[in-house]
Amino acid sequence: MKKYCFLALMIFPIFFFTSCQTQQDAEKDVKAIQTWAEKYMAAVKSADLEGLMGVQSEDVCFLPAHQLIVQGKEAARKWAKQLFDAFELEYNIELPYIEVLGDWAFARGVYNSKTKVKADGQIFEDTGKFINIFKKQSNGEWICSYSIWNSDKQ
Repeated sequence: MKKYCFLALMIFPIFFFTSCQTQQDAEKDVKAIQTWAEKYMAAVKSADLEGLMGVQSEDVCFLPAHQLIVQGKEAARKWAKQLFDAFELEYNIELPYIEVLGDWAFARGVYNSKTKVKADGQIFEDTGKFINIFKKQSNGEWICSYSIWNSDKQ
């Protein structure tokens, strides 16, 4: 019995401190993903095509509502360029839920947008929700690999 108690006392600190480190790492990763969101919103608001592509993976996959899949960074660049050429965007996202699982993470969020058509000045407002899946890079930054979103409006 003493042998088991001694073993338990020796092993407990290892698990305890390992789990604390994991929690600290997860908090750091959540903050990094929130930083990603700030970079993303800044790029969209300023129509910064390269800034937007800088936070996407090479094989990024966009799954916009009522549109075909946009697969790969070059296709995403073309898609975003058409968007930026045609519209002025005010766009905000919130990430109330982020789950980190090793080098992958997913976030569930909400957005609101105000879109002005450049050709005629017409304005559209929207709210909706999204899920993004992120991949951690070797430098500790997170980039988006998958993004699916849709409007709350019917």
